[in-house]
Amino acid sequence: MKLLRSPMVNLGFVTIISFIYSLIFFLTSNHMEFESILYPGELESSVLRQWSDFLRQGNQRYIGYIFLTITAVIIFKILIYKQKKYDEYQTNILKNALNIAGVMSMALMPIILINFLSVPNGLLESILLFATVQWLVVLIYEIIYVFRF
Repeated sequence: MKLLRSPMVNLGFVTIISFIYSLIFFLTSNHMEFESILYPGELESSVLRQWSDFLRQGNQRYIGYIFLTITAVIIFKILIYKQKKYDEYQTNILKNALNIAGVMSMALMPIILINFLSVPNGLLESILLFATVQWLVVLIYEIIYVFRF
């Protein structure tokens, strides 16, 4: 995996995905059509109920701001300090982190499916919660990784 040795590849990946997620959150914030597809009733899970209320109020733009802020810190650190290519040790740590993110995604997908099969209400809320938690964990790991090396 020679691509992982370059900090710019890592930076490009994080920037593109953060931008896409932020754009989704900005475009859906206070959007009538988005609000109309949220589950209108009370959800069984208190977490999903609170998350649904959060989305219904249009507060997901703040999640987009958080994603962009963390990404800007990562960009600043990599570009200002002109990091050299990662060595084998750093590349292995990054590869393990990508593996963990992939396993986390694969492990959470059946949970979302079980949630959908048991309570089909709130599917959109579940998927957005999954995407938010998954990408936030990746960004937090990236910021720790960038400042550590």
